Amino acid sequence: MSAGNGKAGFFPFDYAYASDGSTKLNDQVGTVAHDLGFGMKVEIPFTINKYGTLDSVANTSTADTRSHQKFEFSGDDDLWVFLDGKLVLDLGGDHNATQGTIDFATETVYGSTKANGSTNAIAQQKMGSALRNGSFAEWFDNTKENEVHTLTLYYAERGMWDSNLTFGFSFHAIPSKFTTEKDVKADGINNGFFDQTSAFANLYGSEKFDITLLSGTTSENLALAKDKVYTIGRTEGTISEQNSTYQLKNSEQAIFNGQFDNTNNDVYMSVKEASAATNVLKYTPEIAVYDVKNNKAVTG
Repeated sequence: MSAGNGKAGFFPFDYAYASDGSTKLNDQVGTVAHDLGFGMKVEIPFTINKYGTLDSVANTSTADTRSHQKFEFSGDDDLWVFLDGKLVLDLGGDHNATQGTIDFATETVYGSTKANGSTNAIAQQKMGSALRNGSFAEWFDNTKENEVHTLTLYYAERGMWDSNLTFGFSFHAIPSKFTTEKDVKADGINNGFFDQTSAFANLYGSEKFDITLLSGTTSENLALAKDKVYTIGRTEGTISEQNSTYQLKNSEQAIFNGQFDNTNNDVYMSVKEASAATNVLKYTPEIAVYDVKNNKAVTG
């Protein structure tokens, strides 16, 4: 990887000294004084295919991993990679170029002490179950292709001469996202009901609401949004004739990733809410639409 100054290595903060003694960032005039003390943070939201493979066909083979979706790194010095807030790859320390791979098909993490397959490399060691937060597969489900994950990379260079950094991945960009969220408001209700009446407080947080979602090409031909897949927490569901509604409690969200966009003609949508038949309290439903991308409420 180049720092952009035509020189080998990764030196993003180098200065070139011109003949008059002035400095020019990433200029090729004069001699380059390498800045060897810097850090970087990269955060990547992403989704994977089902089973963590490019063709969505289960393949946990370690002999042929060409179809596996991976994150791969080679470089020096420190590197820590977090997946959904959990440390999964730890190549920390002052060292020569090392390699690390996160394999989403096998849900394992590997690291080696030499880059580029050197004959002097120490045999790769499986880090997923031995390092930090336990087994990768214990908490990561690679069968949920609609779930949005976050990969966070921390990198630091603190050597005296070389600086190397290369990383690549076979993830997907975040698809369109439609979210319905239930927010039960208790404005005007005396706080004493919550403090002194545990039954009321329990009902307030646990009662469920039936949500019906319609979609169509025009506002006049809306129909049940059949076959749309959503997640509530870590539970996945699909809208169908048999399961025409989904239920939300206070503060819960139903997230539809990649289910609604102009390519599948779902231009218009309608959300309807009704209290579940088992509810004890009475509610007055209101629907609010919010444009997250443009950070504003939608009216009309």
